[in-house]
Amino acid sequence: MIKDPNGSLQKVIESAVAILREPAGKKYRSMEDIRRNRDPFVKDFHSGLFLLHIMTIHAIIDAEDKMRTHKSLTRREAMAVQKGWTRIRQLFRCINDAIAWTALQALRQEPSLFIRRTCRKQPRGNLRDQNHELVIKTMQHFFAGGEILPIWNDATRCLDISDITLFSPHGISFIELKEGKVNDHIFDMMEKTNPDEILTELDAFFEKYGQKGMGQIDRIIRQADRTSKLVELSKNDDVFDPFLGVERRAITPEQPLKRYDHELSSLLEELRSTDFVAHSIDDCLHVVALNRQRGISAEKGKEIIRQYIQDKIGGPSSVEVDCRDVVLSLESAFDYATAMPIMLRPWSSEDVARVCLGQTEVYFGFDVNAWGRHLQSSRLAWSSLRRGRKELSKAADERLFVVRDRIPQINGPKGEGILLGTQFLQIMLCEGIRPVSLAACYDQITNTEN
Repeated sequence: MIKDPNGSLQKVIESAVAILREPAGKKYRSMEDIRRNRDPFVKDFHSGLFLLHIMTIHAIIDAEDKMRTHKSLTRREAMAVQKGWTRIRQLFRCINDAIAWTALQALRQEPSLFIRRTCRKQPRGNLRDQNHELVIKTMQHFFAGGEILPIWNDATRCLDISDITLFSPHGISFIELKEGKVNDHIFDMMEKTNPDEILTELDAFFEKYGQKGMGQIDRIIRQADRTSKLVELSKNDDVFDPFLGVERRAITPEQPLKRYDHELSSLLEELRSTDFVAHSIDDCLHVVALNRQRGISAEKGKEIIRQYIQDKIGGPSSVEVDCRDVVLSLESAFDYATAMPIMLRPWSSEDVARVCLGQTEVYFGFDVNAWGRHLQSSRLAWSSLRRGRKELSKAADERLFVVRDRIPQINGPKGEGILLGTQFLQIMLCEGIRPVSLAACYDQITNTEN
């Protein structure tokens, strides 16, 4: 739980949620208001999000500074301080992710598809070490009167194309920031089209900058190639993914996806005045929420979760895998760069803040076997132990969903299977999609595949 003795962080998060829900302010009360004042609305919409973005950038830099100023502390105290400020920095990066999701929705793009296609989970360095003053100045130049919304990608977790992403009513574009005379010379050469002129320029460039300069040309070309491939992934529903080496295909659900957020919202409101609350969704997703502000110990919390989930999930049959240990946390929304940010869940801003600060903890027991019974034309099966154990050797954010050394698999009418991955869990836990809706989607996918 993040310490917030005077409630200042809670107020910041609640204010951020309010802006994300109404970036243009309260003066646009209906779609008719927006249609009548389209241009002013766009500028007000971008202004609200841009000001929030600049605020979070400074908050991230402030957190990074705090992470460095604990020389007088003991090693144990320093580690605790480091962990706390790292968590706060991640929190502000999530707000920036929410800005990107909101901007994508405004362009009538499916944010989850765009993010999952283009996010490469690139490591993020400290913003202060990346000439943040120049980046902010560049963004302010593009923002101008509000016609364009610029986002600094390194201040997010999810945007990985170039350095700055520009959102406007005309679409999305990307800016690569390169400083120095060497980079200026390279970009000048890249604008030339005459082969003889290019060769002459290259010879002069090598004479001046040597092998180190040629290496910089190679890096810029590779970055440009990577950017163009990511753009292609974002623009096409059906496309070959050169990074994964597979064909990727987007499928629109035949039925609108149903959500359980209204149930969870009531549950979180009830939790404010009690130690814990519990609820089951579609007989397979079992929710336990703990109120950490009421002094529940870690041990007691674990026992509450274990007892409720084991009461709900029975022992497996001979062909099933025991799912009583499958306990997932909503905290994963802060760990996965492709997960929908908590700030976009339609709960009260107070409950969003409580979850973000760890005052409320939400856990899910997922009975995969019971979920499989919601499948209609397809059926649930399990991989071999050997296949599951091989998957466990991968990094946590790269592996499929493994339960007791086996991977859940959806087999279609003709037997061809789909192994479940962690994105399935992200959609269910972080976007609030009902398990029954996801079962219907997998029926549709396997029918289409076959």
